Amino acid sequence: MTSTIKAALLCSLVLMSGCRRTPPVSPDAADGARECLTTVLDAWKQRATDSLSQRTLPIRFVDEDLAEGWPLVDYEIGTARDRRDGVVILEVQLTVREPAGESVRRKVEYQVAPTAPFSVLRSAP
Repeated sequence: MTSTIKAALLCSLVLMSGCRRTPPVSPDAADGARECLTTVLDAWKQRATDSLSQRTLPIRFVDEDLAEGWPLVDYEIGTARDRRDGVVILEVQLTVREPAGESVRRKVEYQVAPTAPFSVLRSAP
């Protein structure tokens, strides 16, 4: 292989690897994701998650603790740390009440699609 071909291949590999990098979260995307997540978590805290699908712009929300019927006591949203395919990843510190009545703190991640159709999905941290 000539040195010109080797250089072209190396350059192509470098450029291709650069294309796969996750772009930083824009301030607008982070703000939209935080607003959407706050809406969802407030609804859970007020035990009104059924209202999310009734909104003019419905929000799909999936969380295993909610599915188990555990009430949300409190939450603290961290910073947006990543973005994949238009979905913003947010870390959240949840406090939920288990069936025995004890409060449990969990550090979780939510994948938030901050544009219609809106969705908030809990993922394994």
